[in-house]
Amino acid sequence: LAIKCGLKADSLIKKYDIKLYTGFNSSNLAESYIAINDVQRSLYHLERALAEFKKSELSDIEPGIYNTASIIYGKLKQYDKALYYLELYLKASVIIADSLQKTSENGQLAKFDLLVKDREVENLKILNEQQKELAEAQQYRIRLITIFSIALVLALIFLFWLFRRTKKAESNLQKQRLICLLYTSDAADE
Repeated sequence: LAIKCGLKADSLIKKYDIKLYTGFNSSNLAESYIAINDVQRSLYHLERALAEFKKSELSDIEPGIYNTASIIYGKLKQYDKALYYLELYLKASVIIADSLQKTSENGQLAKFDLLVKDREVENLKILNEQQKELAEAQQYRIRLITIFSIALVLALIFLFWLFRRTKKAESNLQKQRLICLLYTSDAADE
């Protein structure tokens, strides 16, 4: 069934010219044929898979193909080729593992950078809020001082007006007393 489906997939891949899947499908067919001990067809599809993956730049797929080649040549008792592909499998696996580790480290550094940036943004937000609160408090103080100053100026104006009115009233009172005194002294002289 796996071979039948693989061959159908192979014909569809050729029909729609989907080159990327040729290597994957050929590798699967090679494994399926080796499972039923059809070595010749297994080798044919293995070679197709190797050729397709060498054309493409999918280096992370190569270890799987090398492993399959090692298994096939092992079953064929061609141990030198089996060992060769096993060594290629190990080398490619190490390269991919190193690449994944570097990617992971870069990812961790990127995550750390994001965390640092997030904290910086949070700190800036907090600082901005504090500055707004300080500005509002300062505006409140300025308003209070302004209101107090206006009230003080109005109180001083009122007191000045009251003082002048009192002085004017006293002056008028003294004039009236003087007039009364002069009037009474004129009346007494007559």
